[in-house]
Amino acid sequence: MKLFLLFLLFIVSINARSFGYNKDGRFANMLWNQMNQMNLVGSQSIFTHPYKGLPPHGTYVEMIESKLSVGRTRGHVIILKNYMSSHINIMHIINNPSAYLKNISVMFKRKNGYDRDNKNWFYVQYDASGMVMTSIQGFKLAGKIAKGSTRGCISCHMMAPGGDYVFSHDKLASLKEPKMYKIRDNKKMRMSSMGTEDTMNKMSKPHMPAPSGKNTMMHGMEPMMFGKTDDIMYAKHLWANMQKSELNSKPSNLYAGGKPHGKIREVLEGKINGKRVLVKRNYAGEGVQLESVARNRAKYLKSITVMAKRNRGYDMENSDWFWAKYKADGSLYENEKNMKLAGKITDCIKCHLSAPRNTFVFNHSKIENGDIMFVKDFVSQQ
Repeated sequence: MKLFLLFLLFIVSINARSFGYNKDGRFANMLWNQMNQMNLVGSQSIFTHPYKGLPPHGTYVEMIESKLSVGRTRGHVIILKNYMSSHINIMHIINNPSAYLKNISVMFKRKNGYDRDNKNWFYVQYDASGMVMTSIQGFKLAGKIAKGSTRGCISCHMMAPGGDYVFSHDKLASLKEPKMYKIRDNKKMRMSSMGTEDTMNKMSKPHMPAPSGKNTMMHGMEPMMFGKTDDIMYAKHLWANMQKSELNSKPSNLYAGGKPHGKIREVLEGKINGKRVLVKRNYAGEGVQLESVARNRAKYLKSITVMAKRNRGYDMENSDWFWAKYKADGSLYENEKNMKLAGKITDCIKCHLSAPRNTFVFNHSKIENGDIMFVKDFVSQQ
């Protein structure tokens, strides 16, 4: 792996330089700051399930995808966290990710015209702390890395199916780029073909809740995406139906987890009135282990996070999923702004965007005994 990375650094340094200028480094630093603010990287980063990697990335990799704004550009960002060691498995990473994280590879979609030949992708390689890495000739690995070379970021991603330069899916292949990635000015965003913007850029004023029950845009504020009266009422209705069905009582397969859920967890899937519902019970606390939770689930149960399908049109850009985070007694958790965690919860959506095939649902590992327990369809009598 080290030899391969050295070879890559050598290749990207001998061709006509199309990367690593001061402006590329500045943009890369701005990009990192935005990713860090959204908890996509850094010490408080959202943690997704790692999987087996291939060169030039890690022994294991973890992918997360979102949308964000850097300066006057808004676009998709795809992040690969690369974990490397001669003797590691998935559980090593889940239990102590910082010990094995070696570098972070990022693609960010810049505005139309940045690099028309290559779908306007900006590439950057960070070390684990967020510093931009350099080639053997001292050029920052940021920008149109190895453009024109037969090896390197661009030449590899050109081979991705669907023509979008992304290997994991083809959903970016048909986007109309001029509409997607520009901000009209510092305060007002252009709406994208995928729906309303999910976050404001850092030049906007801080988020403040809209009046209860209304999804309004106030001057200098982003719309309230969750915690509305309707969301809270639906969350209570959903919990009541979960109680009546087996979704809140039937045990599932316990397995080791990580942030942002519990150290030990279990997942059930079922239907309520024909709508898909996924329930994740999260266990934590002093002495929590697979064996201790198996003996006394109630003692260690800290939260229940739920994804529930709503009717078509509820949130079309995010597959109409409703999100909620309950305490063990069924009451809703709140964020630091006292907003109930129910509805179109931004952090949940940001993480689940990286699930395969745009399903918003992560595959569960049979190897780690993470199979989902299925529950029959429950039909409410109300």
